[in-house]
This record gives sequence, structure tokens and C-alpha cells, in this order.
Amino acid sequence: MWTAILLLLLLLIFSLFSYSTANSILVESSRGRTPFLVSRNKFFLVLSFSLFYILMAFRDISVGIDTETYSELYLEIANSEIFFSSRYELGYVLLNKFIGFFFPHSPQVFFMIVSIFVLYGYARFICKYSYITWLSVLFFFLFEYFDLAINLTRQSLAMVIVLYAYDFLIARKKKYFFISIIIAGLFHYTAFLFVFTYAVNYIKLTKRNILLFFILILLVYAFAEHFIQLAFGSIGIYAEYANTVYADGNVRLASILNALVVLLFVMFTFINKKVVGKYFKSESDYANGEKMFWLLMLGLLIWVASFYFNQLGRLARYFTVFSIVYIPNLLYFIKQVETRKYFYWSLFFVCFATSYYLIIVCFRPEWSGVYPYKFFFL
Repeated sequence: MWTAILLLLLLLIFSLFSYSTANSILVESSRGRTPFLVSRNKFFLVLSFSLFYILMAFRDISVGIDTETYSELYLEIANSEIFFSSRYELGYVLLNKFIGFFFPHSPQVFFMIVSIFVLYGYARFICKYSYITWLSVLFFFLFEYFDLAINLTRQSLAMVIVLYAYDFLIARKKKYFFISIIIAGLFHYTAFLFVFTYAVNYIKLTKRNILLFFILILLVYAFAEHFIQLAFGSIGIYAEYANTVYADGNVRLASILNALVVLLFVMFTFINKKVVGKYFKSESDYANGEKMFWLLMLGLLIWVASFYFNQLGRLARYFTVFSIVYIPNLLYFIKQVETRKYFYWSLFFVCFATSYYLIIVCFRPEWSGVYPYKFFFL
């Protein structure tokens, strides 16, 4: 717990520094060359994600729910003739095999390499699309995407590939989008679901469409319990969950909390509908807020369905991860209209996200298993 609090304090300090300093920072060259300027956003990203990398790459196998399992799997694949597995995706097995060819007895090296790819993917996404970098980084940490990166190695690899696929989604490069999703699915089958999001290119933000979507959410809530067992309990690799606590019909506290968080983001959009119009229609908005809004709505739909099958929450993450950019960008446009309103909303979201994270860390640490934290060399 104290590791999480220390990391949070450091991130908050970095955020204040990033918020208050000039747009660029003068950096001295170690080789005596002329000093050069670095964007404060990039400097903040490098500093923050370096901390994330240290914790993610050098964690002990006791940190994270599945770290020990992935460590044992790596040793098994690296030191055997395994190239295909009925339980694990082909891309993930081949990645283990490739790294294992050079480091057959060092699962820690595997985690170090995977951490670079995963964290770079998130950092690239934030750097490319967020107008308020420091807040996106805080959201990445406080809404547990960093914890998820530690816990779900296969899905985290798939998620960052999906973030690359988003480039092709908004550019309407259909072929490259589908290829990216296929590659992501080779690391975690759940990524294939994201292929349907190409439809957001054709859904407009109208009152009618929003109303229809909320009706769909209500229908999912009403009838999900009846088809969840059929849909997942009898499908191949998910059959093992059919009669477990993941599908026993009880409403999960974690699912409710995450659904409420996404609902808050959606309501925040409606509250600031005048600014939203400028955000969604802005030619400078390469992130395309309208598409991100519909992705969040899809995430909300899946979180509601996860009330009856907890594992569906993992699917929702593919869609709700866009909130780490969507909300900061909406706040950025609010800032252009009214600075005071931007300040109050920013303060609200920082306090809300911080409280949300600390409550989980203090009272439900078993949800992630990341804390108490321990380095592998201690």
C-alpha cells in the first residue's frame, strides 16, 4: 500500500511541475553539446513511465495475481518444443519462445522486455492524442490501467496493439485496422471483439442514437443473466468459468464501481454539451472525441453485462481505456471557454480518481494483488 501512495505522491508532484512550468525544459547534454529543449509533456511522460517501468519490470513473482503463473509458463515454453497451445494464444507462445531462445532460464528478462512494449504503447497513445498529458498519466495510474498491465500480461499486450489499431480506425484505413486487430487477437482472444468498433465511424452523436443506446444497456441489464452462461459457459476456453464464482449471478462490487465511473464520464459529456460540440467538430482534434465517446458507451454496456459474468470486465477495458485521453481533452476545450470551470473540474477529477484508487488499495488490495509490492532482488 505504501508503495502505491509513494508513487501517487510522486506523480502528483510531477503533475504540478508539468502544469506550472514553461512549455519546454532546457536539458544539458552529457557530451558537452549545445543544450536542447524538451517538451515538458514529453519530459513528464518519460519521467512518469520510467517509474512505471521500474515497478513493472523488476517486480517479484508474488506481485500481481498471475505473475507466478506467467513465470512458470515462460520457463515451460522456453525449455520445451512447445510452439502451439490449446490454452494460450499463438502470438503469446511464440513471443515466449523467441525471448526464451536467448534467455531460456530468465523469466525476469521476459517481464523486462514485455514491460517496454506495453508501457511504450500507452505512453505513445497519451503523447499522440492527449491535450493534457499530466492528467492522462494520472488517469492511467489511478483508474488501474497500470495495475492491469502488471496483472494481465497477455491482455495488456493485446490492448496496446488495439491502441495502435485506433490510428487506423479514425483514419478509416480498414485493411490495416483489421490486420492490427488480428495481431492483437494472437495475444489475447478477447481483442477480436474490438473489430466491431469500426462501426463507430458511422454512428452520429444524436439524441435518438443516445436514447437507443441507453435502451440497449437496460435490455442487457435485464436479460444478460439468461444468456451469459450460454454465450460463455459453453465456448471453448471459457467453459471452465461456467460454474464458478465468475458466473454465479451475483452482482460484483468491482463491476458496479467501474460502470459508475464510466457513467460519470458520460454524464460529464452531457453536462458540458456546448463544449462537446466544439470538441467533436474541431478540425484540430485528431483524437476524434465523438468516436471515443461511443467507445466509452460500449465499455459501459459491457460493464453492465459483467454484473452477471465478472470476466466480461476485462473486455470492457479495451473500450474504457480511451477515457484516459477523452476526459482530459474535453477539459482542455472547457479551458478555452472558461478557465475557472476548467480548474474546478480538473480538481474534481483528480480528487475523485485519487479517492477511488486509495479506497481500492486500502480496502480491496486483493483485486489487483499488486500491493504490497516487492522487487525480485529483495
